[in-house]
Amino acid sequence: MRCNHCGQPMNMSERFCTYCGQNNSLFPNEKTDASTKTRSAKIWAIEAIVAIVVVLAVVWVRQNSYKRVLDKYFEAYETQDVDLMYSIYAEYWKDFYDEGFYDGYAYDRIKEKIDSAKSKWEQHGDDIKIKYKVEETRRATEEELEELEEEIYDDYAYYVRDKEEFEITDAYVLEISFTVTGDEGSGEYHVNDGLLLIKEDGKWRVTDGWISCSFYGD
Repeated sequence: MRCNHCGQPMNMSERFCTYCGQNNSLFPNEKTDASTKTRSAKIWAIEAIVAIVVVLAVVWVRQNSYKRVLDKYFEAYETQDVDLMYSIYAEYWKDFYDEGFYDGYAYDRIKEKIDSAKSKWEQHGDDIKIKYKVEETRRATEEELEELEEEIYDDYAYYVRDKEEFEITDAYVLEISFTVTGDEGSGEYHVNDGLLLIKEDGKWRVTDGWISCSFYGD
């Protein structure tokens, strides 16, 4: 065979031409292989970064969704964790009672709710576990959100906030059944009137108080 570059005779087993040093076309180009490996490594790195971003996005959505708040709601009842329940309660409700009565009143009210539930379920024994099921989900329309926001503001949030400081951007009413199981038996229960969750100032919260509008309470 002859060298493709200079045309001089060249042994097929030789990697390089002895006259001009050109690479034998029968052998792979090492620079090309290295370049290919580099590109492959970059592509793998980019794909890995994209995968991590997707996972983090899913985690963020989950942690900031109403379903996460719902999980915490029943976890708080199951473990009698007043602090956990307090952390997911609507700010308008906590502010209204703390300002209207005394600082810490809202916390005491939540503690009473958990103590009351514990008393109701004591027939099932100790080591309480709760499993819940959402039977029906209703999401507020834009018109219903406006009415709900106005209702809550006029009855509660007005006391501690200006109108432009209070915003509800989403809301659900959840019809929920749940089972309470202890070491002495179990019982079936239902959340009366449904559980109203609102996205208040960008965060999902559990509501409380007397609320009456077309979306909830009527």
